[in-house]
Amino acid sequence: MIAGHFALAAGTRDVEVRAPLWSLMLATAWLDNVFGPLLVAGLETIEPLPGTNGSYSSTPTTRTRWSAR
Repeated sequence: MIAGHFALAAGTRDVEVRAPLWSLMLATAWLDNVFGPLLVAGLETIEPLPGTNGSYSSTPTTRTRWSAR
């Protein structure tokens, strides 16, 4: 999953060459790093979706309140 985030940043860099690559990489990983503390604080939840049999390895598996709007 993280490789896909960084691939998106690298692809964006090809389109917008003035944007610093480090800022694009940071932006793609930011929500992944913020999700953990939001989960611990109770502002985010992880719930199995109907049809996944309670597994968190099937896609899609989660509903989020804040970080994936």
